Amino acid sequence: MDVGPVPLQAGACLVLETGPDSDLALAQRLIAERIRAVPRLRQRLVPMPPGCGRPV
Repeated sequence: MDVGPVPLQAGACLVLETGPDSDLALAQRLIAERIRAVPRLRQRLVPMPPGCGRPV
């Protein structure tokens, strides 16, 4: 994906509004349970030593 002079990066942000019926603990639990279905969201970049290339 990240080939050429223009880097291709993607990001996501989830904004939850609070209200009288909102339950933060429930929302956290549901997200934690369902994020397992999207393995790509659990990946982390590992920095390489200086001079060894981009993070993998």
